[in-house]
Amino acid sequence: TIGNIKPNQGGSSTWGLTNTGSLDGILSIEITNVVNKENGMNEPETLVDTTGGEFEGELGAHLNIKIKITDSDKTTKTWPIAGDRWAKVNDVAGKIYAVSGIPGTLKAGEKESIWFAWNLHKDTGNIIQ
Repeated sequence: TIGNIKPNQGGSSTWGLTNTGSLDGILSIEITNVVNKENGMNEPETLVDTTGGEFEGELGAHLNIKIKITDSDKTTKTWPIAGDRWAKVNDVAGKIYAVSGIPGTLKAGEKESIWFAWNLHKDTGNIIQ
């Protein structure tokens, strides 16, 4: 969960993933349960936003995410967009991405390091309040 943030904030986390089974598996990532909940409209937001319904918040349209996966051969894959670019949460929500090799195999016994990062651009305005 990412919440209670303001422009120019970000963070990251790293964790390991190992296929402890004897069969190769499919590794994929899906961003789910994205809720852009409106928490009310204060004066700065009303100047740039006229919506205000319960699920008409705007954070997911402005929150950037990036995931990098490094396999046991030290090969790094970037998700959901190749290179060093970021993706907006709303743009990738609900889509499933195979991220390990082709077509997404995590071999038996293979270990991968997963790095997840997020940021809210410093120029994001009052619309996300």
